[in-house]
This record gives sequence, C-alpha cells and structure tokens, in this order.
Amino acid sequence: MKKTIQKYLLLTTLAFVISACGREEDIAPSPTMPSISFSPEIDTFSGQPGDSLNLIVNIDGERGFSSFTIEKYDGQTLLNSDAIEDAGKAHIPVPYSYDFSYVLREEDIDKAIKLLFVMQSALYLPDGGVMTGIHPKELKITVNKKE
Repeated sequence: MKKTIQKYLLLTTLAFVISACGREEDIAPSPTMPSISFSPEIDTFSGQPGDSLNLIVNIDGERGFSSFTIEKYDGQTLLNSDAIEDAGKAHIPVPYSYDFSYVLREEDIDKAIKLLFVMQSALYLPDGGVMTGIHPKELKITVNKKE
C-alpha cells in the first residue's frame, strides 16, 4: 500500500509539473513613449537680434500625447510658457508636427536663454495602471551684439 501511495503522489506531482510548464503567457512589449525631434536637428542656435530661428518640431512614437508647451528660460528662471496643445485626458495623435519660429531679441543679449519643448503623455496599461511621462527637449539660444 505504501508503494501505491508513493506512485499516486509521484504521478500527481508529475502531472502538475507538466501542466505548469506547458503554459506560457504572451507578454506584450511595452509601447514606446512619444519623443520630440527638430528638423533641422539642432541643440543650439546663435545669432544677432532680428535673426530668425525656424524649425519643425516633430513628435513621434507608438502612442499619442496629451499636451505640448514651449517654455522660455533665462538660466533657471522661467520667463514665459506657451501652451501649444492641450487635450486633457484625450490623446493628440502622432506623428505630429509644429512649425516653430523665434526672432532673437536685443533684451536676450548676454543671457543664458533656453527654450524647452515639453510634451506630456499618459499611457493606460492593461492592468488598469497609468504611466505618465514628461518629455522635454532643450534648445539653447545665444544672442550676440550687433557689430
């Protein structure tokens, strides 16, 4: 009888191990969050008052985004912020392009000017969670005195 119980336990354990090994859950890859790029691709711009910076801001990825702002800083001090797009809880579809133009100003001479292009996104996960992200792209501006 002892051998019968051992055989039964061995068969039950073996059946459990085989059935557990046969199941594999498909794990979907995490979608990439949107990203910002410039066309032409630059990270600094230098010129004199009156010169114009013109570029296209591109937002691309697998998912849309919820807001897009452009902030102007002098060093760490925020000078102004312009909300370009704000969809609230909805998503703005990608790819997205924005024609950006900025005229260099005399009052910006000798300042540490940077423009921060900020896109916010929210990703709603299958388990009910939310993954949010703030995605900045910086552009440094140097304004030189006219000679």
